[in-house]
Amino acid sequence: MKNIIPLAALMAALFFVGCQKFDGNQDSRLYVYLTDNAIPADEVNVEIQGVKVKYKGTVEPASSTNPGSSEDWVWLDVNEGVYNLLNFTNGRKTLLAVGGVPGANIKEMRFVLGKNNTIKFDGQTYPMTLEVGNEFGYKIDVVKKMGIPRDSITIDFDAALSVIEVGVHQYKLVPHLVVK
Repeated sequence: MKNIIPLAALMAALFFVGCQKFDGNQDSRLYVYLTDNAIPADEVNVEIQGVKVKYKGTVEPASSTNPGSSEDWVWLDVNEGVYNLLNFTNGRKTLLAVGGVPGANIKEMRFVLGKNNTIKFDGQTYPMTLEVGNEFGYKIDVVKKMGIPRDSITIDFDAALSVIEVGVHQYKLVPHLVVK
């Protein structure tokens, strides 16, 4: 009988936390995973330096002059490095970034890539150049209402659509990023 009271208190606390409504003012942990669509190559190596999220949150109090919403960006903690996209085909994925997002709705994400991008065919590695002018990252449109206390998004970095051969053994990386 003595054990029933603490157990009932714990269950009531869990019920209360589980029934809380997300009002946009609470942080939620966002986990971003990376996956890929296959391409006939030995490797497709992409350097990922950063991931940021644009969110829309609620600001109190709302009035006729203040619609009660704001938009801002937050950088996630990213596992920076060079990723062979072909390691993440056929349903395999890896945790790329995680961080707190204070808004209720995610509107957009941006991947910031480095210059250490290569493709490998038949044991020979070739550099891939990036488009000029994407210092702010490659845009991914996202329409997602965040769940609390955590939520996740999987991004398909489609190598088959992202690698363009522009000459003999000359390749350009034009990232094709899609929310799965």
